[in-house]
Amino acid sequence: IALQPDVMIMNIESKQATEDAQYIEKLAAVGIPVVYVDFREQPFTNTEPSMRLIGKLLGQEQRAEAFIAYRAAQIARVTDVIADKNPKRPTVFIDRAGGYSDDCC
Repeated sequence: IALQPDVMIMNIESKQATEDAQYIEKLAAVGIPVVYVDFREQPFTNTEPSMRLIGKLLGQEQRAEAFIAYRAAQIARVTDVIADKNPKRPTVFIDRAGGYSDDCC
């Protein structure tokens, strides 16, 4: 609050803790909105909209779109090879935080 930000950007995974601590109400009382983004929970779905939102908030829409294009090109470097080669897919289970929530393991 002492820094008087225009907005507080939080990861969506911190939403419950933010609500529990009543940060939204405390920040709203001093005119600071809270915006949630998601780069971890559903990154393939929410990274692009999150970057567009940050770009808009900061008046950097072109930089956000450049990042989105770069990211898509880097992902395509992998997915295009897989699509072209069509290898046998292994059975793999990956969880970034196994046992952290009731949804897993």
